[in-house]
Amino acid sequence: MKKILFPLLFLFFAASFLFAQQSNPASFAGMFLKKHSQHDLSKQKKISSLKSQLPVINTVWKPARYIDWNWDTTGNSWLYADSVHASYNTNSDITQEDYYFSNPFPEQRITYTYTATHKLLNMLTQWWNGTSWDNSYQEVYTYNGNDLMTQDLSQTWNTSTSAWDNQNQYLYTYNANNKMTQEIGQGWNATTSEWDNWFKMDLTYNGNQQDIQETYSSWNTTTNVWDYSDKVDLKYNTGGVLKIATVELWNTSTSAWDSTDYYPNITWHYWSGDYRTSTWQSDTVLSWNGSGWDLSWRDTYTYDAKNNQTDYKEETYSNPNWTISYEYSFSYLYDANNNITQLIQQDWDPNKNTIVNYHKRDYFDYSPYSAVAEINSDDGIFIYPNPSSGQFTVSGLQSAVQITVYNLVGEAAYQTTVNSKQQTVNLNAASGIYLLRMSTSEGAVSKKIILER
Repeated sequence: MKKILFPLLFLFFAASFLFAQQSNPASFAGMFLKKHSQHDLSKQKKISSLKSQLPVINTVWKPARYIDWNWDTTGNSWLYADSVHASYNTNSDITQEDYYFSNPFPEQRITYTYTATHKLLNMLTQWWNGTSWDNSYQEVYTYNGNDLMTQDLSQTWNTSTSAWDNQNQYLYTYNANNKMTQEIGQGWNATTSEWDNWFKMDLTYNGNQQDIQETYSSWNTTTNVWDYSDKVDLKYNTGGVLKIATVELWNTSTSAWDSTDYYPNITWHYWSGDYRTSTWQSDTVLSWNGSGWDLSWRDTYTYDAKNNQTDYKEETYSNPNWTISYEYSFSYLYDANNNITQLIQQDWDPNKNTIVNYHKRDYFDYSPYSAVAEINSDDGIFIYPNPSSGQFTVSGLQSAVQITVYNLVGEAAYQTTVNSKQQTVNLNAASGIYLLRMSTSEGAVSKKIILER
């Protein structure tokens, strides 16, 4: 069951936020354990996973730039992967990410829009074609009157028809207490122009509105009915904390549930009241041998004093020893405001039977967004001429503005402090695209400038 569960841990996050990819999973009970792999970047698409899976501290400070590096096992050094420039709204929601790969201009852009209540409404991915941005992929989210998501729709752009083609959708229903009772995944059938069922999860609650059972089904395309797949039963202690879980598989031959895995003592680093938003600490899993429960595997999570995850370890049991079968770790550097300035991920190398360097991200230019309004493009700030040969004017400034110009690898090419409403900049740098960042005590804004020499 272990080998079935863990490849499926990403399913819930794909349904909720990341790029939804239709597949035909053998089991859905693994969704119960989805928290186990939320930081496992090696199992997911790089761009989307780095954007949303790396752990962050609970702060109102947001980085304007971050640079990604991959470990080169041949040269034993970090190699540049991409640079990302990010923008935020006044609620500190990310609104745009520009990805710079091998060229001195952004090649990919992800734009986020929100509802008036700050719920994510659309996530649009575009690629630069040399003159303009081409649509590529989008996720569209729909909510009910209680701000609960009812639909997550993924679409890809059809360049032939210049229209969006449906790909996948996830539908959610809720009870009178705003608890999710069902999730259905569907894939778009381009031949019939209809949605084909894929999987279904039904949730049952007790009188305290605690999730006590999750039943997973897959769609049988031959009989056109839902077939049971997996079931998870959840039990809570007197304090309302989830402590025990039992996983069962549906036996099509006997039309009955077969025991498979048992979690007798789940511990939490942080319990929110719902395991989906709680932070796992450890568990030991027993597997059914046909007549009794045998020790099978265990998971352990470690966190630092700032509650950022530093290690995950999976061990399998072979009497009488526990052996590490998988591990990954994170190490952090922080600034004076406890913002992460560097994060290094090490991943498991089965050949060396240990963890090795895998990925690094450096964060730059943190600004606070919650206390006061962010400076935005509607505040009357203008840059002209743009493009320029290196000399341009910035107007519409407030007093005590720090202007910094960065190249695409994060190096400062120019910096000055201005106490007037206008500043002429003489940038002695090579042709290309640069990021001009203006910072005040009230916030910051970044604008793109182009040098053509």
